[in-house]
Amino acid sequence: MEDYEVLLGLNWFEQTGAGIFPSEKILRFPGHTVRLLKDDSKYETFDDMVDVLLTEVVDEVDKEDESDWETQVLKFEPSIPLDCLQLKQLKSLIKKNRDMFALSIEDLGECAVREHIINLIDNSPIFLQPYRKSASERNEIQKEINKMLKARVIRPSKSAWSAQVIMIPKKDGTKRMCIDYRKLNAVTKQVNWPLPVINDIFDRLSGSKWFSALDLKSSYLQVKMSPDSIEKTAFSTPDGNYEFLRLPFCSKNAPADFSGIMNQVLGNLNFVEIVGHIVSKNDISMDPAKIEAKKNRVAPKNVKQLQQFIGLCNYYRRFIKDFAKIATPLFKLLQKDLVSRPTLRLPDLNRPFILYTDSSGYALGAILTQKDDDGNEYVCAYASRILKNAEVNYGITEKECLAVVWAIKFYRVYLYGTHFKVITDHSALAWLIKIVDPTARLARWKSSFKHRCSRPVLSTEVIRTDSEESEDNQGKTLDPWEDEVLLHFLRYGKYPNGISKKTIKPIKCKVDNFKLENEILYYRKDINSKFLIWPKKAERRELITKAHLFGHFQAASTYDKLKENNFWKNMINDVINVVRECITCQRHQKCKILNHPAQALKVDGIFARIGIDLVFGLPVTEEGYKGIMVITEYLSKFPYAEPIKSKSREEIVQILWRYISLFGPTKIVLSDQGIEFNNKLVDGLIRWVGAEHKITSAYNPPTNGLTERFNQTLIESLRKHAETTPNNWDK
Repeated sequence: MEDYEVLLGLNWFEQTGAGIFPSEKILRFPGHTVRLLKDDSKYETFDDMVDVLLTEVVDEVDKEDESDWETQVLKFEPSIPLDCLQLKQLKSLIKKNRDMFALSIEDLGECAVREHIINLIDNSPIFLQPYRKSASERNEIQKEINKMLKARVIRPSKSAWSAQVIMIPKKDGTKRMCIDYRKLNAVTKQVNWPLPVINDIFDRLSGSKWFSALDLKSSYLQVKMSPDSIEKTAFSTPDGNYEFLRLPFCSKNAPADFSGIMNQVLGNLNFVEIVGHIVSKNDISMDPAKIEAKKNRVAPKNVKQLQQFIGLCNYYRRFIKDFAKIATPLFKLLQKDLVSRPTLRLPDLNRPFILYTDSSGYALGAILTQKDDDGNEYVCAYASRILKNAEVNYGITEKECLAVVWAIKFYRVYLYGTHFKVITDHSALAWLIKIVDPTARLARWKSSFKHRCSRPVLSTEVIRTDSEESEDNQGKTLDPWEDEVLLHFLRYGKYPNGISKKTIKPIKCKVDNFKLENEILYYRKDINSKFLIWPKKAERRELITKAHLFGHFQAASTYDKLKENNFWKNMINDVINVVRECITCQRHQKCKILNHPAQALKVDGIFARIGIDLVFGLPVTEEGYKGIMVITEYLSKFPYAEPIKSKSREEIVQILWRYISLFGPTKIVLSDQGIEFNNKLVDGLIRWVGAEHKITSAYNPPTNGLTERFNQTLIESLRKHAETTPNNWDK
């Protein structure tokens, strides 16, 4: 029997977990027992017996592995309904490729395409001492080390290099072991490889019906390290040093190298990486699971958080109409647009495209659409951007033209070499089709232009943004609309039954200051004051908004107008909050530039000094007005403005004469050096009324600062009022 014991060997017992029991004549395996020599005639030699036993053991182990594998791999739910035959065929296909599925890192494959090489700028080794770790962290690290050692991902190291291990918290409260390769990455030569553009991948999906999403398990760990680079991946733990035999996740060139390997492996196969998107046969939409986190995201509190949020939203900007316009004040409207989840159709490169363009005072927008077989129009993509500083000063026609040119360039990948239609709401762009571009930039696109009277109604949900109603913080003071005892007395002239004297006493002290008529509550501070409306909480935001929209003035001016007829506790705070959230004001708000304090000019009396100026660059109105003449009185700061059709001296003299006829002659008229003011006709009128004409210094607007400041206020107010009807600003 000694010869036979050598044949079995300890390795065999360790590998199978078997135990031999001679007295019982059995071999016992985990979960299985085999009786020895149960039929002596069955075996001619002991080798025959061993072969039979091994076959039985292997079959049993395979059955156990098969059961475990089926539990983890084949227990899945298809995303679309499959009949029994289809499901059986799918599972059969998976079983045939069983070796392609890994249940743990011990089952990982080994990529034979190429090895990962780390080329350095400086070959001087970098060795960092390991961080001190708590007992629990050391246990977690050791578990991970044992797992990777068993999977032959790492090995003990004697390298002169060493990085540090850090523990990163996970959502479930546990920690993930990571290697801090920042020092190594700093001296690693950059490898550049063009990563896939997600929009290009989506474009290739047009017309596809069946989709399969495959995920490589620990993908980097399936790529071998070059033998010369292994020592550079060494890292230190409190219990020893190790180095990677496979590509570690934090290596600088890991993404580029892996992308190149994938491109080489898949060759010309159509592959797709779905990241945060839901793709169907014709449609593409945002992944609800991905945007759920953005729905309740806390508002950014610093520049870095704001940049992070813009980056997240920018990933989905093709789904958001006028993204740049919304993103100017940024947060709340943008957040709700992300939640709305519009669905886009994948572009069909065999159909003609329709391009809608538009511009506003601060942004450009474009919509790329197509029509299906039934003639129904659908959206392929949205695009927008904010105007640059110089572009803001363009005229309305120039902005509309810029929108067309920019949109064509932006969607060049779809429009180049095709016949497409551009639709704009600006009729003056009809000349663009006749223009001869010496650079031939527009000649590359074969397009037609069509004017539209109004924006088309596309299948896009419009989201109205309402801020949460701010709550009054009154401490122990109860809002009268919440005081049931007071309201009962004002309605019926008596207190409710069962009310104590202690409750009635404070009501008696203030009941004379309130009255209720037609469910409108009025309040006065004392008997000598007039009654003011005390609105309900739900109505206050609308009241503030209406008062603010009168001129989009600051909170103080809005409050002054509102308090003429209304009152409630902490009204000024509510006004500040609403005005602060005004998206129009945020878009047009300018940063103040601090200058040296100016010295006030001495003014002898009312209308003794006036300043005159012109404001042009406005959209042409229906009556032909192109600008405004502004006259400002320096003592009272009273402004006067009239629309004007041109800068002709005749029109300027007529307006100046009407002003003098209304308010009387002045002593000093201050203007800039423009020829519209410095001519014989204007000078003659000023001298005729006995006034002196003073000219400001060149390129120094603050000399006529009062008029210039009013011009800014006037333009800002007009811009806000006429945002939707820019050609009616004179009304």
